[in-house]
Amino acid sequence: MKICNCLFLIVLFISPLFLKAQNIIIQVKVIDKDKQGIPGASVIIVNKKEGTVTDADGFFTLQVSPEDILLINAVDILNKKVQVSTIIDKKDGEISLEEDPQEVCYVITTEIYVPEKDKIKNLTFWDRIKEKIKL
Repeated sequence: MKICNCLFLIVLFISPLFLKAQNIIIQVKVIDKDKQGIPGASVIIVNKKEGTVTDADGFFTLQVSPEDILLINAVDILNKKVQVSTIIDKKDGEISLEEDPQEVCYVITTEIYVPEKDKIKNLTFWDRIKEKIKL
């Protein structure tokens, strides 16, 4: 009888190790408000060191478990966290992202005074280095 009890306890304590959620492979498309794929968006599994990037059409493939959370971000787009189980439940396999109204893209130009030419020029970084070498 003691042997049966011991075996029962061993099975009871070891069984949760085998009941761990199985990993699945998902293929999902990341889209914007116009239903266009977002290329180059990063997709990271939160609390793991795994992730990927969407292809030119906005698709990514990743091995995940249903309880994982994905963090998706791209340039000019608001970051979004998504539970994998909600992606599995959806039939379309798409994640919609919204544009970030705060994101502003701009270019900085600088003006420097070049004494030899006696005029102000808009120069790039490399042009400024070339000008300094000539001086």
